[in-house]
Parts: sequence; C-alpha cells; structure tokens
Amino acid sequence: MIKKILKISLYAFVLLASVNFLFLLFEFYIYSQIKEYLELSIGFPFKIYYQFQVSCCDSCYTLHHKFELFNLIYNYLFCWIIISLYFFLKQKQNPTHP
Repeated sequence: MIKKILKISLYAFVLLASVNFLFLLFEFYIYSQIKEYLELSIGFPFKIYYQFQVSCCDSCYTLHHKFELFNLIYNYLFCWIIISLYFFLKQKQNPTHP
C-alpha cells in the first residue's frame, strides 16, 4: 500500500512538472510572437508563479513577481487525484494485475 502511494506521488510530481513546463514553453512562444512587455505565469490549473514587467519611467523597467505556495500544493493534489484515478480505473479493468 505504501509502495503504491509513493508510486502515485512520484507520477503526480512528474505530471505536475511536465504540464507546467509545457505551458511555460507555450507562453514563451506566444510572447515571442506578440513582443510586448514580459508577463510570465507558471502553473496549471492554478498560477504558481507570476512575473510581470512594469515601466517606471521612460527607459527603465522593473520586474515584479509573486510565488503562491498554496497554489503549488493545490496543483500537486489535483495531479495526485488524476493519477490515483488512473491507477484505480486501470486496476478495476484488469483486477489480476496489482
């Protein structure tokens, strides 16, 4: 049982990292086409990290950022539920394999 929980936890972490990385690449592609101020948000379905650029005077720009720890936990729990449902449905279809 503990082995299965650790396996689900590892797969959930890999899913979380992969999905967030793909959304980050997609966002870089979108902003390379628009060429406006830098605005970056990482996280799906909840934003984990948010960074944006603000013009403070004519030639100076500052970056503001925010990290949301609770949204990271919510995203991980969301991925954990998806992976555990996958394993549950897989076991229900083929009950002879653990």
